[in-house]
Amino acid sequence: MRIKKVQTNPLTDSVTLLQFMNAAREAKIDLSNTNTTEIFIELEDDEFETTIPRAKFESLIEPLIKQCMDLVDKAVLDSKLKVEQLDDIILVGGSSNVPLVRETIRNHFKGKKICADINADEAVAMGAAIRAAHMTLTKVYLAFPY
Repeated sequence: MRIKKVQTNPLTDSVTLLQFMNAAREAKIDLSNTNTTEIFIELEDDEFETTIPRAKFESLIEPLIKQCMDLVDKAVLDSKLKVEQLDDIILVGGSSNVPLVRETIRNHFKGKKICADINADEAVAMGAAIRAAHMTLTKVYLAFPY
């Protein structure tokens, strides 16, 4: 990985920070399908250029994936289900296409089917509807326990 240093500090300049964030998002998408990606950002009086291999990207995101897996384990524990009782694993969001994320989830759930072609908005709406129904039924039961 080669990096040309820049004079502009992205942490103190919001426009530069936005450019770096957009470039990082595009690099994540590229690295989901290729082994390396080029990042080039033209700044006002400067430029930033680097090449990032997928292996480097994966080493950078590995701690974040570990944190996410801790949350996944908590969600499964809170659901009072065992992994064997799960039929499919649904992934939504931009990082669900990252190969290391899919591989980590697949290994964690012992080869369960990964569904990642779900519309994220529909998944959120469905989850909200299920939660609302559960809350409504709980209130009805509490009001009429017999």
